Amino acid sequence: FYLVLQVVIMSFADLKRELAKSGARSCIDLRGQPDIVPTNIQAAQAGGFRKMKQNEGMSGKPLWKIQLEAQAQREQALEAAKAKEAEKIAPPGGEGWIEQSEDVLVHEATKLHFQVSSRRYFRFNDAGGWRLVECDPDHTFETATVSYAGDGVASRQATALPETRHVLVPDLVKAGAALKMSIEHMDRPASLFAVYRGDAASATASDFCAKLLHTKVLLRFSSYMGKWDPGRIAAALQGAVDELAAEVSVAHRDLQQGSVSLVVCVACGSVVHVVSCGRAQAVVARPGRGGVYSVEAMTQRDPQQSSSSGVLGPRTQVLCSEVAGGETIVLATSPMVVGSVEGALKAFGTRPRAVAHGVLQQMEARPAGVVAIHVSQISPSAAAGEPQAKKPRLDDKAGKIRCRHIVLKYVGCKPAVDPLRRKLVTRTLEEAELALLEVLPRLIRDATREFPTLARELSECQSAMKGGIEAGDLGWLRKGSLSKQFDNVAFKLKVGQISDVVVADTGVHIIQRLA
Repeated sequence: FYLVLQVVIMSFADLKRELAKSGARSCIDLRGQPDIVPTNIQAAQAGGFRKMKQNEGMSGKPLWKIQLEAQAQREQALEAAKAKEAEKIAPPGGEGWIEQSEDVLVHEATKLHFQVSSRRYFRFNDAGGWRLVECDPDHTFETATVSYAGDGVASRQATALPETRHVLVPDLVKAGAALKMSIEHMDRPASLFAVYRGDAASATASDFCAKLLHTKVLLRFSSYMGKWDPGRIAAALQGAVDELAAEVSVAHRDLQQGSVSLVVCVACGSVVHVVSCGRAQAVVARPGRGGVYSVEAMTQRDPQQSSSSGVLGPRTQVLCSEVAGGETIVLATSPMVVGSVEGALKAFGTRPRAVAHGVLQQMEARPAGVVAIHVSQISPSAAAGEPQAKKPRLDDKAGKIRCRHIVLKYVGCKPAVDPLRRKLVTRTLEEAELALLEVLPRLIRDATREFPTLARELSECQSAMKGGIEAGDLGWLRKGSLSKQFDNVAFKLKVGQISDVVVADTGVHIIQRLA
């Protein structure tokens, strides 16, 4: 016990000496440690006792004042919510709005719908069974000072079902109205041109595509009744083609990949949009100085598309191009020779069917289908549909035009008989067209001298028997005197103008308007 007590005494003695050395301070220095709050004793040892203030660490604002401010904030938030709710419920402007439901207001006169929760406008569109589609009530379509005229040709093969299909819709707005898919909001002119091609085994698949694609495009265009910029049109066109590719691959799963090629051009205002699948191509030729054309490709591979994309083959990117008039767009289901496009344009000018034939004759791969689209510049008054001022006439032939023509009969026309030689014709439609295409450049260069001569040599019409410069002259004609196809071309010609090759029920014609 004595030894233990002595050890304890020695330990206290050592501790006393250590405290003396440190100035009687704690060995643990808490100064500089803000996260640790010392006790009063530790604070006194560290340098003196500090008396804490009342409400230290708080804002210093009295509780009654804090409560008053919180109440004011709650009242302000309540007033803002009431104002926002009142803004939602209020009609978008004007009179005539009635409440159809808690969330929908309807304008009695315009049948415009207003959704309160989203603050968006809707109209009924008869696409897909009278559905409400979003719209912009302040939007008005614009009309560009250009017009589009297109025609298509194809290599004809002796098969039960033609492998090539052309879909030419010069007025897409009228087509939408006829199919109950209103696109009155789209810029004018709105047109669609497409060509589809399959082999003999996939002819039904190309027919399947030709019947569906334009309806899918119209359905998307009718889904929003407002301004459609080029990017939005391109997205809709791409979506329609991708949907068609999926459907045709399911409906014709027995066909090989890439069995069908297609290329489609959608024109809206002064902007054209082109997309293709498979081996199809598209180019745009722009006129330059000295009759030289600059030909640019309008199909570009989409890197996101795999090489095996089903029956239609890989899809290209949707390319947009602005036109001003004078351009010619050529669509083909097989690769084209650029020189053939330039040569066809120099030979036939602004005549789409003749240009399409000229390109087709020099294509690398045949059979194929070609569509040529010529873009013309028109006056603002013509674009707006204003009637042109009538010129005074010096005769009593009002409502009539005077024309001369060269016509070749073909198997299937009415009648398929050469009235001059009094025999049945055996040539096909394609042979008749090619025969007239050979002489068309001569007529374009010098119609005054060449037309009577060629009419006497080639034309299968009684008018070819007339003497002198009147050979081929049909005299004064009213609408309905000949076929509808003839009238549609002849009455649009200017005096002295030579037409394109015109396929009609009565034969294949080249027409010149004389008066």
